[in-house]
Amino acid sequence: METESTTEPSMRSKVMTTAWELIRADIASNKSEALTMAWKKIKAITQLKNGIAYLTFIKSDGTERKAIATLRGGNFTYSPKTIGKKSNPSIIKFWDIEKKVFRACRINRLIEVAA
Repeated sequence: METESTTEPSMRSKVMTTAWELIRADIASNKSEALTMAWKKIKAITQLKNGIAYLTFIKSDGTERKAIATLRGGNFTYSPKTIGKKSNPSIIKFWDIEKKVFRACRINRLIEVAA
């Protein structure tokens, strides 16, 4: 008899799922690189969901950007514009507290996440 589990997947499970998504999307060239990127993404998202984090990353124009970010529900309101949009596994989306707008950065451009 199968039982339904309402618990959230483990951290390792999330990392492995994210790593395989990165490999399938040809973002990571091998499993080692994919696991490194996946751990970085999962740790950053966990910190963002727990409160405020200070992100440092390289923008697409090559300049360094520092952002005070969060994904904790009480810090912003959001209503989606599109439904069912496929997400890119190499992107970390976050709410920029200073600019009061959603931003995104690629995992491979993320330099630091501090609490």
